[in-house]
Amino acid sequence: MNTRTTILGIPFDAVMIDDVLRRIAQAIEHQKFCQVVTAGPEFLMMAKTNQLFRDVLRRAELSLPDGFGVVLAGHFLRRGRLRRVTGMDLLRRLFPRAGREGWRIFLYGAMPGVAERVAARIAKEYRGLSVVGVESGFRRWFRLPDRLVCWRIRRSKAEILLVALGAPRQELWIDRHRHALGHVQVAIGVGGAFDYLGGVVPEPPRLVRTLGLEWLWRLVRQPRRRWRRIMTAVVEFPIAILQEKFRDGAS
Repeated sequence: MNTRTTILGIPFDAVMIDDVLRRIAQAIEHQKFCQVVTAGPEFLMMAKTNQLFRDVLRRAELSLPDGFGVVLAGHFLRRGRLRRVTGMDLLRRLFPRAGREGWRIFLYGAMPGVAERVAARIAKEYRGLSVVGVESGFRRWFRLPDRLVCWRIRRSKAEILLVALGAPRQELWIDRHRHALGHVQVAIGVGGAFDYLGGVVPEPPRLVRTLGLEWLWRLVRQPRRRWRRIMTAVVEFPIAILQEKFRDGAS
């Protein structure tokens, strides 16, 4: 049974990955739009100072804890038992299901050429998978207008849209254009997943993923790009959780 809990004012669904796939199938079958958010500690900290982002996260039809930090916070705050569902874990289960069900997928985001590489790889690895369109959003020196991207998505008749623009841009983009996407019933912000699937960035080893140490892997690989985000996740986020625990105890 699906239950929701709230951490730092942001709702999360306490679901298993099979439940997520069931929700996606229901959204497509009943043609009811579903924005899927995979939110880690960085999302929650960004939402504290970004009202628009906070509102989008609260409106999302399905919100999944991407990161052990959120799961541990839920346990520490006694907000129920959350299950960690990362964006990559979801895609690994979604692609074969989409192939079997005949769901059409559109890939939007990442740097030029990356989405095309991802489409070629997953079409080869997953039998029956239909990638009906790709768009990086860039053409040499300029970014395609949103209205043109939406037109291409509508023309593709895709039911599932994967958006890799990075947070919070991808979540804001999906929310802003949810009524202009044609046949799309499920839209998922996937962050850096295209870079992993396209071979641009090496994916963390299985042991690292199992231990929830992807943040350390990224810090070692890209220290200049990642140190600020890591500080947010491992220092600022725990402090915010402790403050919320104190407020709970004081109320």
